[in-house]
Amino acid sequence: MIFVSHNGSGAWLIPFSPAWRKPVLLRVSVPTESHRSLTGREFRRKFGASLRCTLRWEAILSRSEMNTLRNGLSEYADETVISPAWPFAVWGTDWSGPVTGGSSIGFSDDFSDHAINPETPSDWDWVAPLIVGRLELDLPSLLNPEVAAVQISLVEDATAEHGLTPVAASWSTGPALNDTTTPPIFPFSIEWSQRPRSSAPRVEIARKSLGFAPRSRASAAYPQQSVTAVSGSVSMVNRVEISKLLRWWGDIGGPSGAHYATTLAHVTGVAEDVAAAATSIVVEDASELGPYRFLSIDNGSVIQWVRVLSIASNTLTLSAGIEHAIKAGGATVSVAVLARHVGDEFELEFRSPEFATARLEWEEVPEEYSMGTGETRGTTIGAVALKAWLYKITVDRLGTPTVYRRASYEQNLTVSGDTWTAAPITHSEFERSIRLDRDEITIEARAEAWANVFLPGNLTARVLIEISECSVSGSTGSNVVSVWSGEISRISFDGPFVKAAAVGPYSVFDRQVPRIVVQPACTHAVYDAGCGLISADWTFTAAVNSTVTSNMVDLKTMAKSGGLPPGWGFVHYFALGYLSRGSERWLVLASSAVSGGLVTLTLDRAATWTVDDAVSVVPGCDGRPETCRPYNVSTNPTGKFNNFAKFLGFPFAPQKNPSFTIPKQTQGSYGKK
Repeated sequence: MIFVSHNGSGAWLIPFSPAWRKPVLLRVSVPTESHRSLTGREFRRKFGASLRCTLRWEAILSRSEMNTLRNGLSEYADETVISPAWPFAVWGTDWSGPVTGGSSIGFSDDFSDHAINPETPSDWDWVAPLIVGRLELDLPSLLNPEVAAVQISLVEDATAEHGLTPVAASWSTGPALNDTTTPPIFPFSIEWSQRPRSSAPRVEIARKSLGFAPRSRASAAYPQQSVTAVSGSVSMVNRVEISKLLRWWGDIGGPSGAHYATTLAHVTGVAEDVAAAATSIVVEDASELGPYRFLSIDNGSVIQWVRVLSIASNTLTLSAGIEHAIKAGGATVSVAVLARHVGDEFELEFRSPEFATARLEWEEVPEEYSMGTGETRGTTIGAVALKAWLYKITVDRLGTPTVYRRASYEQNLTVSGDTWTAAPITHSEFERSIRLDRDEITIEARAEAWANVFLPGNLTARVLIEISECSVSGSTGSNVVSVWSGEISRISFDGPFVKAAAVGPYSVFDRQVPRIVVQPACTHAVYDAGCGLISADWTFTAAVNSTVTSNMVDLKTMAKSGGLPPGWGFVHYFALGYLSRGSERWLVLASSAVSGGLVTLTLDRAATWTVDDAVSVVPGCDGRPETCRPYNVSTNPTGKFNNFAKFLGFPFAPQKNPSFTIPKQTQGSYGKK
């Protein structure tokens, strides 16, 4: 392992190439979700446009290489690990291969020299795209005292711009469906030597054993069309074909996109020659087709896909003319299905950099041949638009907001002119019921600055959150729909991660009623809508004179727009307010009386200050009626805001509830009689 600089930070480079005595495995996936009804209708969505990869290979290491690996692992913590994507390494002079990446590496034959993102790839023996991720190792197996075999896995862990990128490809389309949609055709032939399989048509039936030791089970079969499953292996004999399969998986979205695939079995043959552009075909036995009306015809050199509109005897009338002529007796007619891949990942097994195989599975989507009433392809059924979750987190300090925009997506997004930073963040399910007070969700994320508001001594702001969903194309989001909004009420820390509980607007039904409490102090919060004061009108500007202690600071040149108010600067005038410097803010715990133009503030936490730092101070309110009345040197020396008309307290309320009387206690006599 070699510690190198990558993407502006340090990373560990794995320089150990595959031995190729065992296959190199590349697992490829695209994250997806699907929702399936009891009648078999489903919609599917991918959550990323790029491929996620895991590369696993065996390296044969000499004693010195094992020592290098051991020493590197002793220092390795959780730093990024990079490695050449070995199967896609090419001669430096050929570097414009079918698979590239966000970063590349040039290296010599023996890896004695290398360069990350080489300026002139042709100067190097080899150039390969980089895989960026996290390292997994099996225990080394000693082949002899000087040589060991090590199984290395590199799990990709990076944003989309660092992923493997196969070159763009175009896909042939098959016969049009009823709504004129022309699904693509799977672009590879199935490898017959690997025993392809095709299942009998089936439907989903729910069966339950109810009662004590029943001999029969309760079953339910909902109205649905039968489904055919197909599986088979695909062999690729060069990097271009390998790249094509990778690109297919990304473009089709793994199991998201429906496309044409063949069931492989030879069901009948062509009985008469067919000329190019013909719109009918005579087959040997049309009854063998059963209810299926989509076919693939393989004449040995080309496969053609057709849709049968009607059958008369053994003559098939097609929806469109065929492209290539067909000879009688020389073509295989197979049933084709509209299908999707099963599972969101597959594995490429490389026997060499130029030869790889993959085992793939399909499942028919019969409900998507034609749209039912109320269904819309691409909206309520089939593959739907790529989406991303957006999280707008606002830290509101008395009307001064700081906004954090995060996207639960594989790369940064630009939405309505704003940048949403890709981040690991998610939320629990939205739940609503007749209990309106139960309106709460949980946010999980990596700890960021907004979470620090909940640290002890920092509870000086509200944290609001809005969750939206948007459509994604490239790195741009559109069609933003706000899904949920609320306020974070509590948070828990687990190392670098946070779990935050957020309450929605219906949480008001869980509040104490009435909201106005009979008490001597004001129930308004200073500067809120009920109070009516505006914090900007009460903002003092000042400069740092000196630091008394780590959490105390002297201020000078105090000033305020509109002039300094009467009587300002008595002891604790600024207490419960806040001091700001740029985007930083501190709670003021206490303040001294002004003396010689200087005021000393005691803050909630320590800070580093520089003489003449520009700051602003907003005085707080303790809720007393005297504070809300105007200042008077003799009758009200602690008056401040002159806002008593908005005072919402009850100064003459007794300290205890007069309706409650403590029961009298009597002394009993417990002597003997």
